[in-house]
Amino acid sequence: MKIRQRLSAPMLAAVMVITLAACVGEVDVPEAEPTANETATPPPVFASEEEALAAAVETYEGFLAQSDQILAEGGAGAERIDRFLMGEVEASERAGYAEMVGLGLRTEGSTKVT
Repeated sequence: MKIRQRLSAPMLAAVMVITLAACVGEVDVPEAEPTANETATPPPVFASEEEALAAAVETYEGFLAQSDQILAEGGAGAERIDRFLMGEVEASERAGYAEMVGLGLRTEGSTKVT
């Protein structure tokens, strides 16, 4: 008999939850008015795509030049690359420079993209 009582309590709870859920129905939630920050479109950073491309090329060339200099100096002064990189890429580059320092290696020449 005890087994039957244990089974009926969970069944009663389930029936109550289903019944209450059916009674609730739809609830109207008013939509929030957009704030000034949500509706304002930020101005473009560059005036044109050509200007954006020129800035990207200049930045990438600066990165390559700085990287070449650090590598030519055997990885010393790796923090100079920080202005071009961030996050995992920065950590990876700095680890590579540290390895160069540890091995006593350096490079000659410069990187050229064609």
